[in-house]
Amino acid sequence: MLAHIKEDDKLKGIPTVILTTSEAEADIVKSYQLQANSYLSKPVQLDAFETLVKSINDYWLVKASLPQQK
Repeated sequence: MLAHIKEDDKLKGIPTVILTTSEAEADIVKSYQLQANSYLSKPVQLDAFETLVKSINDYWLVKASLPQQK
């Protein structure tokens, strides 16, 4: 799926965050090879997961400067 997003001219500029239960080095490497912008492992505890999701939102939607969408 990530490869399809990054191959599509209309979608490839959208930041992609991989949020997964996997901590396998091969998965991390493959995600970055496919041009993921970030790779995060989901915490098991609900409160830690909510904190992580809020931090993703804060970073990508509030703090990061992204190019204007056409």
